[in-house]
Amino acid sequence: MEVVAHLIGLIICAIGILVGLIFFVSAINDAKRSRKSLWSKTSGTILSSEWEEKTNDELQKYYRHSISYQYTVDGKIYSSNGVRLGADSIITHNLDRATEVALMYSSGTHVTVFFLKAHPSTSVLEPPTLNATIIRNAIFGAIILITVGFMVYLIVKDLIL
Repeated sequence: MEVVAHLIGLIICAIGILVGLIFFVSAINDAKRSRKSLWSKTSGTILSSEWEEKTNDELQKYYRHSISYQYTVDGKIYSSNGVRLGADSIITHNLDRATEVALMYSSGTHVTVFFLKAHPSTSVLEPPTLNATIIRNAIFGAIILITVGFMVYLIVKDLIL
């Protein structure tokens, strides 16, 4: 009887793992599709690039880098200061990173601009991180499925014995 319980539990765990992997692969494909279907890219030019050293409430230094740029979509010129989705500046505590950003986004530099296809005036310089969110959720879902599969295995094992 114990062998049957273990076998049933292992089958349930295998199904949980398989379903978790299916969700994981599906989430990766969804992320690729959504990024391609929502966002497009074009070339742009940095108009201004300024960074300043600041101090927070805990008296820690940080560097805030503000950037404005211009780009063209379907013959229309747009200007923006969006760096990442929801952020109009880059903030770092690392002076080396601040220097790197200043060089990467210096005035006159040609850059790749990502814009929403449906609303070309919404743009960012750094690609949207929707993929990371979907992958993180997929991994979390897979862990839950595996855990539930193992819990069911333990329950079935105890019921049969």
